[in-house]
Amino acid sequence: MAAAHASGQWPLVEIEAASLIRLTRCPATEPYWGRGRRYRFDDPAGVYGVTYGAERLDVAFAETVLHEQGAFIDGRWVIDQRRIDERFIVRFGRSTGQPLRLADLTGSALKRLGLNNDLSASDNYLPSRQVSAAVHAQLPQADGIVYVSRQLNTHRAVALFEGCAVACDPQPLALAAHPDFPALLDQFGVELLPSAASPD
Repeated sequence: MAAAHASGQWPLVEIEAASLIRLTRCPATEPYWGRGRRYRFDDPAGVYGVTYGAERLDVAFAETVLHEQGAFIDGRWVIDQRRIDERFIVRFGRSTGQPLRLADLTGSALKRLGLNNDLSASDNYLPSRQVSAAVHAQLPQADGIVYVSRQLNTHRAVALFEGCAVACDPQPLALAAHPDFPALLDQFGVELLPSAASPD
């Protein structure tokens, strides 16, 4: 892995900031730049912050609500309604108007680095955090990373580095108010429980 990094062959792709969304409980404080070394591409030293997003609502939903609050029971995802009610969709934007330049850790670009999709799928986050630190240190022009979503592996997710000059739309949309929300529940086979039915 180190040899691939040292070669300087990190491939970059451009993605419009406005094409990215984030599901959040706290829209007023977005973007949130986490330094807690909790997530996959967080800085292992906790020096720079990272925020996560997706190009599609179904990816954001799978990576957050299903992954963090869903319970898979008898062939369906079961989620408390209040877990839906607390989520808002925010869109990214960039005052510069320039697209984001992201290190591409998908497909053949990933393989050319001598890596594989363990980076995006393993429960061991140490290697992916080391890659994040290498990209941040060796590619100052990189605004973050694009990678294969573990929770919806037909699509991509992004990890953005603090300092990439993005902001979030100050007018969030409640997740349940999105016109595609009913189709989203059907797509994943989700059953919503009334909040009163929750044991907690």
